[in-house]
Amino acid sequence: MPLQYKEGLAFKLVGVWERWDACWYAHIATTGYQGDGSTAFFPLFPALERVVALFGPHVVIAGMIVDLVAAVLALWGIHRIVEDDHGRDVARRAILLLSVFPASLFLVAPFSEAILLAASVWSLDFARRGGWSAAAACAFLAALARPVGVVLVLPLLWTAWRRRAEREERVAAAAAVVAAPAAFGAFVLYTQRVVGVSMFAASALWTGSAYHPPWDVLAAALDWTRRRGDPLEALELALLVGATALLIVGAARLRADLSLYAAPQIAFLWLRILPTPLTSTSRYLLVVFPAFVVLALLLERRRALWSYAIVSLLLLAAIANELVIGDFVG
Repeated sequence: MPLQYKEGLAFKLVGVWERWDACWYAHIATTGYQGDGSTAFFPLFPALERVVALFGPHVVIAGMIVDLVAAVLALWGIHRIVEDDHGRDVARRAILLLSVFPASLFLVAPFSEAILLAASVWSLDFARRGGWSAAAACAFLAALARPVGVVLVLPLLWTAWRRRAEREERVAAAAAVVAAPAAFGAFVLYTQRVVGVSMFAASALWTGSAYHPPWDVLAAALDWTRRRGDPLEALELALLVGATALLIVGAARLRADLSLYAAPQIAFLWLRILPTPLTSTSRYLLVVFPAFVVLALLLERRRALWSYAIVSLLLLAAIANELVIGDFVG
């Protein structure tokens, strides 16, 4: 492992962020991929950590710098998309609601959610405006950030079909559509041929490879909450149910590209039983930004908006406290 901050003020300011996946990303950024399960973690974030760390900061600080920049870009892109669809007021509410989401601390913690969100949002935005080369580049990066980035193939395909571009533009649009699967496939091939431990094999070591029907996932989460008295599991389940309901209720008010981006991610979360049934669900929901758009549409009244925001902030503080004391929260 790279040098860690383990005590004193340095631990309180920086070391506290060196948790779970963040340690693996720092490890990859420092030593590269090895046959130790590290290929379960995709390469974009550790590559950016390594580049920034070349200028002097510790690799974890470098990761936080990357995430801060990516978070700002993501919120900017979301504002652009939502303002085009629903106006400035809804756009402002959407980025506020995402910013106070209980798992939003992972927008600054050295994890990969911020860069995945930024790359995904800008890929969708560029595609809407006909900037297919930029959309392709962002989709490629999103799929190198996390495997879920591959879902961009669906909204980009829909946008390409909807625009019915001229022949010259169709080539660039096709490149954008296949960019995310190409990046995903390239990393899988790299892990198999170069590292010797495929991404699929490494992921199975961490989370298993079995899929389950949603009712089994629901039953497992309820049983875990009842037997263990685990408030975090109860919160994860409530957030997943809430996000699912929002996307169903708001489907008619969202443009199809946003629904096609969000729906596969929600469906995937309903199919896995992880070490705890809903491990990291709130962190994965952080990048499903269309759910926050629907919530912003529903919370038009100022009192309702700020009541929700205050409750969400309190939950965010509770999760941040769990991270600080070393409990697993994502």
